[in-house]
Amino acid sequence: RGGAVLSGTVVGVGADVVVLDRRTGPLHLIPLRVVTTLRVDGPLPLGDRPAPDAPHLVDLLARSGEREEAVVLRLADGTTVSGVVEVAGQDVVRVQPEDRSLGPTYVSVASIGEVAVFRSG
Repeated sequence: RGGAVLSGTVVGVGADVVVLDRRTGPLHLIPLRVVTTLRVDGPLPLGDRPAPDAPHLVDLLARSGEREEAVVLRLADGTTVSGVVEVAGQDVVRVQPEDRSLGPTYVSVASIGEVAVFRSG
């Protein structure tokens, strides 16, 4: 959304998400519904359908929360939400900011345009 261009290595494709590794910094989870073009160098090593057990965006967000990894969600309206995912449901994600006195933020899954996951370890 908004004409953002990301480059990196596709390290995973889920049912509704592509995972990019930009070699430095966080992993990027990009909902497939916001991907408009994909430019590749060489043959694309992917089929035309996700595997039947492919994870969804909310599954990957839940896993990041289980590992207590920091995330930054960029929303369709341009705002960002950062913290640790506490709960990832089908329609809503609850993110707890680093400053716990602020209380959690509830985010509509449909509004998520991109997620940066800062891997622990």
